[in-house]
Amino acid sequence: MKNIVNCYELDFVKDIPIEMNLLQSECEQLHANNKNLKVALSVLILGIGAYFVYHTWFKKEEENKAETAYKN
Repeated sequence: MKNIVNCYELDFVKDIPIEMNLLQSECEQLHANNKNLKVALSVLILGIGAYFVYHTWFKKEEENKAETAYKN
C-alpha cells in the first residue's frame, strides 16, 4: 500500500515550472505596460503644467502691456 502514487501531486509538481514561466512572462508584460503608462501619465502631467504656465505667463504679459498702454 505504500507504493500508491498520488497522480494529482505528480501533476502539480510537474506543472510548477510551466506555471512559473507563464507567471514570469505575464509579470514582464505588466512591467512593460506599467512603464508605458508611467511615460504617458508623465507626458500628460507635463503638458497640462506647461499649458497653465504658458497661459499664466502670457496673461500677465498682456496685463503688463495693458498697464503700460494705460499709463501712456
